[in-house]
Amino acid sequence: METVFFLRGLEDDVYGKVLDVMEKYGSLELKGQRATKKTLTERNGTTIDCPSYHFRPLRGDLTKEEMLELLTNVEEGNMTFAAMKQEASRIKEVKEVQHFFINQTGSENWEEVEKR
Repeated sequence: METVFFLRGLEDDVYGKVLDVMEKYGSLELKGQRATKKTLTERNGTTIDCPSYHFRPLRGDLTKEEMLELLTNVEEGNMTFAAMKQEASRIKEVKEVQHFFINQTGSENWEEVEKR
């Protein structure tokens, strides 16, 4: 159910990228993805479902462009889900610091803070 709520709020291109990543997960084509021998023998031509917890790091204060970049890196094999989680957390932390400075300086946006 959590996945449904997350996916319903995504823009079409981000939603499409999530589906692309899920498809590659089902085909065991993602970097760092592991499958047990039992999973592989029971598979019999079917795909493996991608757990929704892999996409939790995308919730929160990420822009569409940031989500697309992270998902593209996972899809293209440049990043694992663990690395995506770490990078999403880093982006969110930087934004928190930026918001703090914006509020403390009475600025309108980050560009104004940078100019000071």
